[in-house]
Amino acid sequence: MVQTGRDRQSLYWLSYNTDKRGITLNLEDLRGQVLFRRLARSADFVIETYPPGRLDELGLGFEALRALNRRIVLISITPFGQRGPYRDYKGSDLIAMALSGMMSLIGEPGKPPLRVSLPQAPMWAGMYAAAGGLIAHH
Repeated sequence: MVQTGRDRQSLYWLSYNTDKRGITLNLEDLRGQVLFRRLARSADFVIETYPPGRLDELGLGFEALRALNRRIVLISITPFGQRGPYRDYKGSDLIAMALSGMMSLIGEPGKPPLRVSLPQAPMWAGMYAAAGGLIAHH
């Protein structure tokens, strides 16, 4: 996605993207996979949000990455994890709020449940992914 000048001026964009550097790779393309493997050789972390099993299908899953770099930490952020009965389900912030029980705590008794005003799941998922990744790296 290309960020326009207007997008870059928002408080949200500035607060979550200041000092970040990044590139875009097409992992469906052989050239993208070659570059990804080259970067993985010296990376400490790979953070991915593909559906469970997709990196393995591309030949870029944990075992393949670990063969390139024994110290690499692969962090997968998915709505319901890599294994288990819900692993293939799609998820959203609203679904996470409802399934967690958070919505039952917000609103008036006897009225429909409400969501928190701002999206919470991406921030919580990112925080726990960062903490878990740092622990694994240590």
